[in-house]
Amino acid sequence: MRSPLIRSFSQLDSLDPGRSVVNLFSGGLDSSYLLLRLRRMGIREVHAVSVDIGEDESSTYKRQVAEALGATIITSLLIGRSNVTGGESAVYSDEGEHLLTVTLSEPGDLLLGDDRRTLHSVTPVQPLDPELAAHRDVLVIAYTAR
Repeated sequence: MRSPLIRSFSQLDSLDPGRSVVNLFSGGLDSSYLLLRLRRMGIREVHAVSVDIGEDESSTYKRQVAEALGATIITSLLIGRSNVTGGESAVYSDEGEHLLTVTLSEPGDLLLGDDRRTLHSVTPVQPLDPELAAHRDVLVIAYTAR
């Protein structure tokens, strides 16, 4: 069964509260409102996915929204990467102290973090050879307390 793609807030009423929902979370008004509305609708499993592309964005605000929705543990699992440079994951304490920088380089490499106690970011990826296809595929899963 194919998962529905929601293109309008008016389509939200058709969602099954028992299914998981993934929201591409930019931190803007639309994606923030969507997270709040899904929570109020009784959707139990909401995954907010945010990608650091190097823009100046409010990570503090994104963290506040994630915490309000109960996000606790987050994992990043490398599925594969080819012909890319970058993609370094950095982990910081709440006070901004650098704790770790790692590059997920082999399929199966896993980074596990506690969103209640740490901040994290990922550097942008660029093709090594612009003439060839390039990708970095990472599965991000947020575990929430029930």
